[in-house]
Amino acid sequence: MKNKIVFPLLTLFLIVVVVEVVGQIRSWSLRVSKYDSSDVLKKTELFPNLKRVLCIGESTTEGSYPYALQETLDEKFGRRFQVIDSGYGGVSTKFFVKNISKIYTQTKPHYAVLMMGINDKFRISNLVKEETKFYNKLFLYRLITYFTDLLKSTSTEEKLLRLINSNQIGDARKLFLRSYREINDLEAYQMGIDVIYDSIESNVDLFNLYSYGVDKFNNDSFRFNRLWTLADLKDSQLENRDNLISAEINYFTNKKGWNHRIGDFYFRAIKDIKTANDYFIKALDKNENFEKDSKESALIALKELPAYLDKLLQGFENEDYSMLSPYLSRVHSSIQNKKISERIQNQAFIFDEKQFDQYTLDNILKVASYLSSKGVKVLISQYPLRSVKIFDNRFDEFLKIENRVNFQKLLGKYRYDEVFTDNFGGDFGHMTILGQRELAKNLSLHIKP
Repeated sequence: MKNKIVFPLLTLFLIVVVVEVVGQIRSWSLRVSKYDSSDVLKKTELFPNLKRVLCIGESTTEGSYPYALQETLDEKFGRRFQVIDSGYGGVSTKFFVKNISKIYTQTKPHYAVLMMGINDKFRISNLVKEETKFYNKLFLYRLITYFTDLLKSTSTEEKLLRLINSNQIGDARKLFLRSYREINDLEAYQMGIDVIYDSIESNVDLFNLYSYGVDKFNNDSFRFNRLWTLADLKDSQLENRDNLISAEINYFTNKKGWNHRIGDFYFRAIKDIKTANDYFIKALDKNENFEKDSKESALIALKELPAYLDKLLQGFENEDYSMLSPYLSRVHSSIQNKKISERIQNQAFIFDEKQFDQYTLDNILKVASYLSSKGVKVLISQYPLRSVKIFDNRFDEFLKIENRVNFQKLLGKYRYDEVFTDNFGGDFGHMTILGQRELAKNLSLHIKP
């Protein structure tokens, strides 16, 4: 009798253990980046009569400036160089430390350009506090919790959130448009608006969805978001559009702390710089805390008013200087006040010293030192709009290439989105062809046949 009870229990226990082990192995394999394996290293056909330039980096390198560098070197020297793209999107510096010997063996370069480190700041270990409770790490616990969650509730809010989290955007749009009146949570309603924003055919329909939310939730931030949809409408699409905008502006003007956002609205949506300046000045006189978008607009709008620009800069943190560098470069080239100009530049350099932590610098140095030991001439290239100051001292044996001045000049002539496709790095982004050619031109000055 005892064996009849023990044996099934033991069998059940073994099944649970096997499922748990298999689940943990599967979870672990999914967590491991596909780039942790050297099997993904690119195979490149080498041309023996050409000097080889190896470009090492992440997505800002892969499929980017190496092609422009090849064209630039061909124009300057004829076909005497082979540029090798060794960029891998999404990797950290650890990937290159692990694989640099294999990369070198496959490519045998004469020059190596290193522009990397930005992805290290996205390491999960730095951003997520790891759960310490043991049962949260069990695969079976997570599996049971998942199915329990699926069966627990069928509210429109939770359905919408589940569809968005599982990237079923089309179904999420249909659900929101069909059931938005059932949503009783403002955050979920805003998520629904965000999901349908780019796909909704009529700006009037979008305005009506916002208006329903304004009446239901009575939230000023949401109401201000509706103001932007009004600016997108044409007079023929909505009767009394201009009167509605004026009424909304009057409403927020009488609210404390909204002047900087109204200034941002006039600057971006209405393109009325004078009125925008008036509101930015009111905001500064009343010591309002500017949001990031308002800071960006105010930096450009106030560029010819040094006294107010100086007051705006007084409230900046070092992170602001990094995030707003594209705008600062425009201000720097246009303002008349030399002291403010120098202050902007000095603050940017101060933040440069904190852009990479020691872990990143150590890994860059390991890669550079290994290549140098093989007789490769190493060029440490800094990202656009950043200073090489962070590479002082320990990197003195390598040629350090700063691209900041070149790109600041470029941004003095072109819009930011003509030089970069985004700003994922904070003060820079992935380069357009124009940006790629500028970087390639600067690098080519340090490469000789």
